[in-house]
Amino acid sequence: MRAYLRAKRERIPAVVERLPESKWFARAVELNVPNGRSFTTQDKAFIANRLDREGWNETEQAKLLQMPIESLQRIKVDRLVRAQLQTGKRGGGAGMLVLKAPARGLVGRAAQRAQRFQAPLATASVVSALDQTIAVLKMGLVDMGDEAVAERIEEIRELLKGL
Repeated sequence: MRAYLRAKRERIPAVVERLPESKWFARAVELNVPNGRSFTTQDKAFIANRLDREGWNETEQAKLLQMPIESLQRIKVDRLVRAQLQTGKRGGGAGMLVLKAPARGLVGRAAQRAQRFQAPLATASVVSALDQTIAVLKMGLVDMGDEAVAERIEEIRELLKGL
């Protein structure tokens, strides 16, 4: 839409489809699979989990995601953990937790721990997270006068003693 606004176009071509709301998610996936930007593994795990809840079997899911069923099954084993989820103010309930890449080692552990520990992860690997920590330290960005920062540095010190 921004491109059309910058080009000062008054009309934006659109395709209107009439679908029941229950079909919107699958249709959105279908339209986005071939767009040139492939879904991440985490995206695929999220999509598969949602489609599972909507009653899709693995063959249908693999076809929609345009991937071999074996790859889909591997993603589910590596990235989905059954958990009693804590979500927002409403508490939560039983469901599947999609693990981020660095948290894959948490499969088989208490799912509540996995959910709590992976929340701050925004990186593709443990090495990347450590590289970011090292960079912050080398650049002198740690302000020990900030109580929250000081608490975390102390926690890191304690955790390193146990290695």
